Amino acid sequence: MNKKDTLAVNTGLIAGRILIEGGSEMERINKTIKEIVNKASDKDSQVFTSLTAIMVGVQDSSTMMFEQVEGRGINLEKIYQVDILVKQYINDELSLEELYVKLKYLEKNIIDFSFLTKVAAAAVESAFLMVIFTQSLAYNDMLWTGVVGAIGYALATYLLKYTKIPFIREFLGSLALGAAALFGVRMGFADNINYVIIGAVMPIVPGVAITNSIRDLIEGNLVSGIERGFEATLTIFAIVSALALVLQYVTF
Repeated sequence: MNKKDTLAVNTGLIAGRILIEGGSEMERINKTIKEIVNKASDKDSQVFTSLTAIMVGVQDSSTMMFEQVEGRGINLEKIYQVDILVKQYINDELSLEELYVKLKYLEKNIIDFSFLTKVAAAAVESAFLMVIFTQSLAYNDMLWTGVVGAIGYALATYLLKYTKIPFIREFLGSLALGAAALFGVRMGFADNINYVIIGAVMPIVPGVAITNSIRDLIEGNLVSGIERGFEATLTIFAIVSALALVLQYVTF
């Protein structure tokens, strides 16, 4: 087995795994892996990617490797960093060995905003989208929508520490925000529970997954497109089920 081919495939697998875990679309992942392997080996590469696994091989070579992907989320900063590093490698600003080291470092180090920053952003997003979707400038509803959106997003994000099942996180987060929305309306903090829920639920709706699913299907990546679409559908079902339970059975 050629050592350079092996290093190239290993580097491509690391880059691909970071991109999948960061929420990238499959076309970018396939292109990135091929660029790394093709430049290093001067041979064409064969790449198979899905949301749970990557397989990379070098044509006319015995080099073939498989990598399992265990977790997924949204981290656009890591996707950006991978793109920058690969471009530097393609432009001969980095060697293959240097690219491998930098990708390993990027893989192990968390690049993300703080928990409080993300919760604050969820509050702003909720209030803003409530105005956009409902065409209402009711300040009481806006303020309480921000509070409720922050509560739901905070719980769903906090549960990442205890479970990797996304549907459970979104279900419990939606229960919390539904109860908070109902409580606020009953106590007079807000006037329209529909407006509050419409805005507050948006930070935990899998919008990126839906967009990437459609994009993957259009680009011919049927496996990942169907996987993302099915996962997004189950997540939406969990959100809707939780809100229905709250509105039907919770009273204050």
